[in-house]
Amino acid sequence: MPEQTNVSGTLMDEACSASKKFLSSVLFVDDEIKMGDSTGDGLSATNITDAFAAESIVPSFYACSHENQYEKILTLIRKTDVFVLDWKMPVKRANAEKNPDADADPDGERGFFAKKLIEALREDESLGPRLIFIYTSEFDEVVKYIKNLSGPKRRSGETVEPATLRGESEEKLSRDAMDETRPITERNEALEWVSANGNMRICAYFKESLKDNHGVDQSRVLTEAQLAEFVLKEYAKLHEGILPITLLRLLSTVRDNTRPLMAKFNARLDQAFVNDRAMTPEPLDADRMLIDMMLNSVSALNNDKEMPWSNELELVEKWMVQKYGAGLRCVKLKGFQYLKNEAIGICDLIRWQTVGYKNFISEKMKGRWPEGVDEDKKIDCYDRENLRDDVMELFTAKDVRQPEALIMCLDYAILSQWKRTAGQSESAPFLTLGTVLKRRNSGTYYLCVQPSCDSFRIQDAGRDFLFLPLVRVEKHFDLVLKGDDESVLGLKACKDVYELAKLHFTPIAGSADNIIRATQAGDKVFIFTSDESDKDGKSIEYVWVGDLAETHALRIVHEYLSKFGRVGVSESEWLRRS
Repeated sequence: MPEQTNVSGTLMDEACSASKKFLSSVLFVDDEIKMGDSTGDGLSATNITDAFAAESIVPSFYACSHENQYEKILTLIRKTDVFVLDWKMPVKRANAEKNPDADADPDGERGFFAKKLIEALREDESLGPRLIFIYTSEFDEVVKYIKNLSGPKRRSGETVEPATLRGESEEKLSRDAMDETRPITERNEALEWVSANGNMRICAYFKESLKDNHGVDQSRVLTEAQLAEFVLKEYAKLHEGILPITLLRLLSTVRDNTRPLMAKFNARLDQAFVNDRAMTPEPLDADRMLIDMMLNSVSALNNDKEMPWSNELELVEKWMVQKYGAGLRCVKLKGFQYLKNEAIGICDLIRWQTVGYKNFISEKMKGRWPEGVDEDKKIDCYDRENLRDDVMELFTAKDVRQPEALIMCLDYAILSQWKRTAGQSESAPFLTLGTVLKRRNSGTYYLCVQPSCDSFRIQDAGRDFLFLPLVRVEKHFDLVLKGDDESVLGLKACKDVYELAKLHFTPIAGSADNIIRATQAGDKVFIFTSDESDKDGKSIEYVWVGDLAETHALRIVHEYLSKFGRVGVSESEWLRRS
C-alpha cells in the first residue's frame, strides 16, 4: 500500500508563490497598443495594466513600427523579467521591399521581426533563464515556428560510459562525453518549447479574436484580464526547483529592501566617505571598503528575516514527493550492515532529510544494536566508507540516471567552491588570495596564497606572490575545476613547507589601480604575465582558471601553516612506545 506523506502543496505552488513575489516587470511589444478598450488584434494598455497591477507587476509597452527599433527593443527586453510578443506586426523593413509595410519574408511567412528578436535572445540562452510569452492571433504560423525550433544537437541513442573521480576508471570525465549520456530534455510541443538546459522557455497563447475557432485549443485563448495569471504560471514553470525558488526568495528580499538600503547609504554620508578616503594611505582601499559595507548590508537582510529554507525543509520535501512519487521506493541502505536488507520508503527519505543521517540511523536502530557494539563508531565508519554511495542510490530521482546525477553533484561542488571561473567573467581578474592559475602550455596549476592585503598598493617595481602548487588526483582532492577540454579535474594543494613557490609580477604599465591585473587574450581568456623567463628567454604566462571562494582558500592556507607548528624530537624508542 502506498505510503502517505504529510507534505501539503506542491513544488509548483512554491514556485508560483516565489515568482509572484519576485516578478516586477513585463514588457509588451505589439504594433497596435491603445488606451481604453482594444479593437481587432490590438492591445489595451488600460486593461492589461489593471490586470498586472492586481499582482503588483509593472507592465510596459512598446509600439513597434520599424525594423530600426530592433536594438532599442532588445535592450529593453534584457532589462525586464518577462517579454510578451505579438507575432504579426506590420514593421517597415530597414531595406525597403516591394511592400515595405508587410511583416513577411520573401516566402510569405509572417513574423520576421518576432523571429529576429527570439533568435537574438536564444543566443543569450547561457546567461540565465528567460521566458518569451507569445500573445498573438496568428495560430498556424506560430505553431509551425515552435515545432521547427531546434536547440543544441545530440546524437540520439548514443551513450558514453562515464569515468568517475573515485578511481574506478582512468578515463577522463569530460562534460562533452557526459552530455552524450544525458537524455534529450529539450521539449518541443505544439505550443511551447523548452531548451535542453532549461534556461529558456517559449510559450504561445492567443488573443480573443480566436475565441470559438474550432481549430485552436481554447484553453490557450486568453482575455487581457487573464494575461497576468498565465504569465505568472509560465514564469513559475521556468523556476520550478529548490535552488531557483530559494534564489527568487533571496532576490525578492533584496528588491523589497532597495529603498531602506538606499536610505542607509544616503548622500549625507558622502562627506564622511571623502574624509575617510583622504586619510587612507591608498585611496582605493576606501573604495573597496565601501563596496564591502554595501555587500554586508545586503547579506544581513536575509539574516534579519526567517530564512527561506526553514519550515521543516518544505521545499526539499515537496521536491522529493514530486521526484519520487508517494509509493514505496525499492531501494535499500546497502552500505550499513545492520539495515542492508531494509527497504527505504518516501517517508524514511523525508525523515532522513529532516533529522540528518546520523539521527535517522539511530532512530532506525533503536533497540536493535547488537550487544557490545559502539554505535558512534559504526556510524562514523559508515560516514567514511559507504555514505556517499548510498546517498547517490537512495536520493537520485527516478528520472535521473546515475551518470547524470554524478555530473550534477560535480557542478554543485564547483558552485560551492568558486566565486567565478574562466568563461564566466568578461572583466579582467586581478591576482589575490584564492586565484588559481595554470602555466600556459603546461599542466601545472598554482593556488595564490598571498594575503589579500598584500595584493594591493603594488609599486612599479612589482612584487613577489606566494603560490602552492596543485597536483591532479583522483580522490581526496581539495578543489574541483574544469580543464581546458571541459574535463573535470580534482586538484590537491601541495602543503609541505618546502613546496611554496614564489613568482614575481609587475603591474601593467600605465595602470592606475596598483594591482596585478590580467590581460585579455581571447574570448573570456585572461593571462597573467610574470617577470620570470623560460629557457628561451620568453616571459612565462599563466592562464587565469578562476577565483576560489575566500573561505576555501583560507582553509588550505591554514592547513599549510599548521605544518610550521611541527616539532621534531629524537627520543628513546622504549619511551616513545611506552
